[in-house]
Amino acid sequence: MVIGSDLIPRILLQGLQQNISRSLIAQNTIFGWILSGPIQERISTFTTQVTEPQEESLNSLLKKFWEQEEVAVTQPRSSEEDFCEDLYRRTTIRQTDGRYMVKLPIKPEFPDIMPLGHSRLAAQQQYISIERTLEKKPDLCKRYSEVLEEYITMDHMEPTSSQEVINGGKYFSFYLPTLS
Repeated sequence: MVIGSDLIPRILLQGLQQNISRSLIAQNTIFGWILSGPIQERISTFTTQVTEPQEESLNSLLKKFWEQEEVAVTQPRSSEEDFCEDLYRRTTIRQTDGRYMVKLPIKPEFPDIMPLGHSRLAAQQQYISIERTLEKKPDLCKRYSEVLEEYITMDHMEPTSSQEVINGGKYFSFYLPTLS
């Protein structure tokens, strides 16, 4: 193979062996070792041997590369995914302290005011149980109140004027985490 001198710097690698057969130099290249230099004898036959490295073949390496780099076929988004994406774009706000405020992706078919349903009695019983415990343990009551105040201070929750009307017009006020 004849290679122009402009390409020599691109193909040479580290590795040089001198005085091969008293006058030749062996240079490592991207193609393997090449011999250069003057020869004294007349050459009647010349043989070349090319050996493939014992590593994986280039074809299998290329095949693995393209399999790893293959772009996955994307499925079209569902209407729910489109709704969430649109809601995120419209309602996500970055606050001055660097935190993000994101509205929860509640499905549009749910009403704005949803009654507690059958969970109301269980929730009331849990609330009463917590109140009794806090009455018996003033230290715990104080810490509990401090945590709630901290949540309000950190804007993790806020007092709400939302009220739920269930069974005979009784009103219950409660705390909701900040959603908007």
